Amino acid sequence: MTPRRSLLAVALLLAAGCTGDDEATVPGIDTTAKEPATTSPAPGGATATWCDAVAAAPMRWLDDAIVPLQLWVDSFSAVGDAPGELSDELDRLVAFGAARLRWHLTGDGERPMPTPEVAADRLTIVEAALTTCPGLPLAFGPDASRSPAWSSTSPEDLARRCADDLARLEAAIDEHRATTRSEPRHQAEMEEVVVGFFASDVHGIVVADGVAVVTPVPDGACDLP
Repeated sequence: MTPRRSLLAVALLLAAGCTGDDEATVPGIDTTAKEPATTSPAPGGATATWCDAVAAAPMRWLDDAIVPLQLWVDSFSAVGDAPGELSDELDRLVAFGAARLRWHLTGDGERPMPTPEVAADRLTIVEAALTTCPGLPLAFGPDASRSPAWSSTSPEDLARRCADDLARLEAAIDEHRATTRSEPRHQAEMEEVVVGFFASDVHGIVVADGVAVVTPVPDGACDLP
C-alpha cells in the first residue's frame, strides 16, 4: 500500500505553494490535485501492525473532522503486515481519506462522499480484523471509558446512563440480526451495518454460546459493582 504524507505537514507545504507527487485513485474523485504526500511511519520509525491500526483508528473516523481523519490515514498508511488480499480495499480507503483531508485543508470542490464501494471496503476491513486479530478491545479508538463525561456524574445518574447505553446497544444488536440474519461479533461491525449506530465507549459485545451479549468495558465507567 502506498503511504501518504502527514497532512499536518502538508498544510505548511500548501501554504508555500507545494504539492505532493503521490497519486491515488478513488472512483469519481480527483485525487491528483494538491495530493497529500506520504505519511510518516509510526513514531520511532516503526511500522504499525494491521491489528493495532484497526483497534486504534475506527472506521467512523473516515466520516469525522480533520484530526481523527488524519489519525486514521496515518494509522493505515503505516501498516506493514495487512493481509495481502485486503491491499485493494486498504488502498482505496486510504485514498478516500486522503481526498477528504485535502478537501478539509483546501476547501476546493465538493466534499468527497462515500460510495457503495467505500461502504463495502469498510465492512470488509472490519470483518477481516475480527477474524484475524485476537484480543481486540471492546471499543476501538482511544480509551474513553473513564472520561469525565462518564465518571464525573453522580452514582444514580451514572447508573441510569449506563443502563440507557446498554439498552441502545441491545437494540442495535436486534437491528443487526434483522438486517444480516447473523450475530454481530463486535460493535465496530454494527457501525457498518446499523444505520445511525455509534459505537459505545463504555460497553462492547462478546459472543457467548453463539449469541452476542453486551458487556461493560473492563474497569470502565459502567463496569459497576
